[in-house]
Amino acid sequence: MKSLIRISLFTLLLAGSLTVPALAQTPATAGKQALVVSAENRTAIAAKGGRRNDATAHAGDVLRYKLTFTNVAARPVRQVALQNPMAAGLEFVAGSAKVSRTDAQAEYSVDGGKSWSAHPMETVMVDGKSVERAVSPERYSGVRWIVSGFVAPGATVTAEFEARVASRAAASPAPAAPAQR
Repeated sequence: MKSLIRISLFTLLLAGSLTVPALAQTPATAGKQALVVSAENRTAIAAKGGRRNDATAHAGDVLRYKLTFTNVAARPVRQVALQNPMAAGLEFVAGSAKVSRTDAQAEYSVDGGKSWSAHPMETVMVDGKSVERAVSPERYSGVRWIVSGFVAPGATVTAEFEARVASRAAASPAPAAPAQR
């Protein structure tokens, strides 16, 4: 059933991207995946009496995305960025971003990945005055983690976050192609 949920959620899953120095594939690294992205429907798994009988994501369901980067190169890499856009119809769950390394920082975008911040802010007019305020996490359009240190050959970095299927929109976009910066 878990694999069925993962297959069905593939329409919701957007491939993450990573930023590392360009690495030529050698026979030792050819065919190995550097980044694996998976998703599971946490709400369906926790449904009363065990799993729900369907593999469809419903409004209000919480999906957990997990990005696992493995350095398949023969040398350390640095400035690794694991990035995942937020699909239409999904809302980031506040406080859910986690990463396996202490030298990695989560950043969020509210403009489709044009800019990133650990604490996105917006300027709004209140009583005729311009005021800065935090952007609600439900409005985040993407999440990424930047690893400041080196990732050793064969080492992994795992990042995860949760997103809720919004009640006002259908969440069934096609997967996006991975991007590199």
